[in-house]
Parts: sequence; C-alpha cells; structure tokens
Amino acid sequence: MGSIRNYTVYGRIPGNQAIPAGTYSDSIIVTLTY
Repeated sequence: MGSIRNYTVYGRIPGNQAIPAGTYSDSIIVTLTY
C-alpha cells in the first residue's frame, strides 16, 4: 500500500555554529489522510 519516494530538501544552519562542512542526512515522514 505504501510507497517510498526520495526528495531533496534544503535547510539552513544559523550563523556562529561549530558545524563542519559536509554531507548530512535525515528522515522526514509525511502522512497524508484523505
């Protein structure tokens, strides 16, 4: 019944953060009910 779709999502990190440049990943779960 379910399907998995991959989408690119961009975000911003506030200034003055001690986070090195690199590639990061995370998961976002969206549930649609109609």
